[in-house]
Amino acid sequence: MLDEQVFPLLNKTGLGLGELLGFAMIAAERRVISARFARVVSASLYGSYGANHLDGVDIRAMPRFEAERFAVVYGIHIFDYFLEHEAALRECHRVLSDGGVFFFQLSPDRVRPDRSAPTKTREITASPGYFEYLPANASLTDTRVGSDWFVDRMRRVGFEAWYRQMIEPGSELVCHWFLGVKRPNRSRFADTLRSSASDIGKGALSYARQALMTRVSNPVPARSVGSSRTAAVVRPTRSARRPAARAKVAVPPAPVRLHRVGGAGDREAAAAAASDAGFARTHAIPLPRREPPTLVRLTLSVPATLPDSLPLHDIHFAEHAIGTGVDAEDSIVLLGPDAVYASNDLGESWRVVKTDAITRTPLFRSFTTANGIHLIQGRGWHQRSDDALDPEHLAPILRFDRDWNFLDMAWAGRVHWHGSAAIGQSGDTIIFGEYPDNGEAYRHPDPRQHIYPSRAWRSRDDGRSWQEVALLDNGRVRHLHTCCPDPDQPGRWWLSSGDRAEEVFIWRSDDDGDTWIDVTHPNPPVPLSPGFANRSRAVQRFTDLHFDGDYVIWGADDHLGNLEELPRVDDRRSWPGARLYRSRRTGDRIEPEELGWIGLPVRSLIDVGPAWLVLTEAKARWFSLRPRVCIVFKDAPQVIHHLFDADNFANRPTGFTYSTASRRAKNGVFFTNRNSADLFPRGAGVLKWEIAFE
Repeated sequence: MLDEQVFPLLNKTGLGLGELLGFAMIAAERRVISARFARVVSASLYGSYGANHLDGVDIRAMPRFEAERFAVVYGIHIFDYFLEHEAALRECHRVLSDGGVFFFQLSPDRVRPDRSAPTKTREITASPGYFEYLPANASLTDTRVGSDWFVDRMRRVGFEAWYRQMIEPGSELVCHWFLGVKRPNRSRFADTLRSSASDIGKGALSYARQALMTRVSNPVPARSVGSSRTAAVVRPTRSARRPAARAKVAVPPAPVRLHRVGGAGDREAAAAAASDAGFARTHAIPLPRREPPTLVRLTLSVPATLPDSLPLHDIHFAEHAIGTGVDAEDSIVLLGPDAVYASNDLGESWRVVKTDAITRTPLFRSFTTANGIHLIQGRGWHQRSDDALDPEHLAPILRFDRDWNFLDMAWAGRVHWHGSAAIGQSGDTIIFGEYPDNGEAYRHPDPRQHIYPSRAWRSRDDGRSWQEVALLDNGRVRHLHTCCPDPDQPGRWWLSSGDRAEEVFIWRSDDDGDTWIDVTHPNPPVPLSPGFANRSRAVQRFTDLHFDGDYVIWGADDHLGNLEELPRVDDRRSWPGARLYRSRRTGDRIEPEELGWIGLPVRSLIDVGPAWLVLTEAKARWFSLRPRVCIVFKDAPQVIHHLFDADNFANRPTGFTYSTASRRAKNGVFFTNRNSADLFPRGAGVLKWEIAFE
């Protein structure tokens, strides 16, 4: 990393012989660093790290160091243990010379692939064999932070910023590196940054300004901190950094990715981010149908009328409110770190809503009731970490009236709901299902010892108060995916769970959640790949559910086999890959009937009038990292039309919509959530779709 990333930057700005400030460097790091820098200052807040070491140095405030002293500020697993990241970034920027490099790694289990601000999972104090060097009256904060949030704050304090993932040899951990260059003006270092980021190729972007750039290559092993000719340094596990039980974190390999974001000034950065608002792409696809429509036209864009001050990379689509009164069907809700952005004209204009309650809460989900009350849910508990005790008040629900005046705050458990199909309303009854990740819990031989139970919550007063109506604490359910009211039978609800085949359940309630019956088919007799036949229960795993006459219809949120076997399987009925299914709504259990092959797991179904649009994720590197866009017409549901594969600019696994999308289109317009680097590099977490049939 030093030879390939840091020194090319330093040499081109004349700082190759400058001084390095390193935090909490263990002996192996210091040997490599000292071999490449003539002057090294070793520092830490607590602990002893050898001779000539400065303790008591708080990265959040370093008055002992004058401004512009260092060429490099470096550390591994430093930002993992406090919340004031922006203050520390400002101090690092202050002590760096013009053109100096910020070079830090965060632990893989503390970096989230999103925009979440630093959050505390627990407080760390000294104990035998664990952070023993901490003073008796001192503590650290076990912190989680979103990679996109961190890169954005680097930009805000004045860095040109990169985020890079590399695979560590030996442990196979994914190393999360954040690099920044201090830039006093845009012209001085433009050539350096262009040469570091590489040309992404002519025509790779469909919009003119390319201020936001991303370079992607295949996964490569991380070399040592120094030269490729030096033996690889595998960072040892030590109690001062990470307990032995968590020395290896199950993080899937990810591609090396290099993100270039905007410049130093707020105005410049806003202009760079706004370039994504010009993104637009139209697909016209002929359909092999005898009767009209025989062509579908899809236009994908970012709403061009978003407020100029809106940090596009910080917002995400949360809701397209439907069926809540006059004009409310047009209501689009975007959420940012400190505001709600609402539109009642399909994104043609926007209203910015701010309250003190919002600024204290990371906003995550949105639902508008039949009476027009807006429920904005904060992010809740996601996954257990180091057996930390969780705060009591997570996932608060902020209530606003129809005109977005703040009413009050309520709580329903500590976990947010999953996506657009995980909450609904029937009459005056609102129910949602919780989505605790629970991924880490499954390393334990007995999941029941560590799993966080999933619950369903009900309100009958527009979200003012909530009652628990389902508790799934038997250790067999990881989390709830959907909670949908039946539009044709008042009081009937459908609740589903995942992820593994044995964790897949479907329940039905006919009394607004008072009682639930299990209607899961234990072993559906549907065609599957030979190696997956004994797990056919997984065809009932879904994150979206629609109703059509006597049927419920869904797409499997599962690969249903190994897609690597696809080229070797001749019988299409035995292909691995997700499919579209339906089942009659009557009877004592679900009876899945296959409609057609999709391939990649389905994340969203959108009712677009005569058809459903099917949107998948793309996490199967061996098959495709481009989400699939398909359509199935209601008059011929057993024919799946593959329209196109969406671009994936970052070429990394993506959930694409992440199960958050309009439930149906209005006048041919609908919206979806989007990853920060799929169709174009970075920018707004919202995608506007316009569909027309000919």
